[in-house]
Amino acid sequence: MVDASRRIMERQSNQVLEPKERLRRVLRTRNALLRDRGGDPSKAEEILAGYAAALSVWLESKMPEFILSNERELTGQITQIGGTLVRTLTTLGIKRIPRDALTLDAYLKEKTRETED
Repeated sequence: MVDASRRIMERQSNQVLEPKERLRRVLRTRNALLRDRGGDPSKAEEILAGYAAALSVWLESKMPEFILSNERELTGQITQIGGTLVRTLTTLGIKRIPRDALTLDAYLKEKTRETED
């Protein structure tokens, strides 16, 4: 079981992301962070979201190597970047803005009306 997990992690760690794919991931993550903020973001919020997205993609790319190795230097880097990411997200004020959801009663009434039509 451990050998199978190690092979999966090694395969993932050997998959180096092309620069264009890294950029796409950063942009998708940035856009998701801004959507989670809701409303019309300021320029400062856009910058912080881009910075947080870049940090997040970097951390994501280093995770397989971190899990498989026992390198002190990498541990320090990941800890430092992770802390910076948390502070950036805190400054940005990330919080999910819930969508309006139907209550269970309203949902069931709506479904009942659909089946009657």
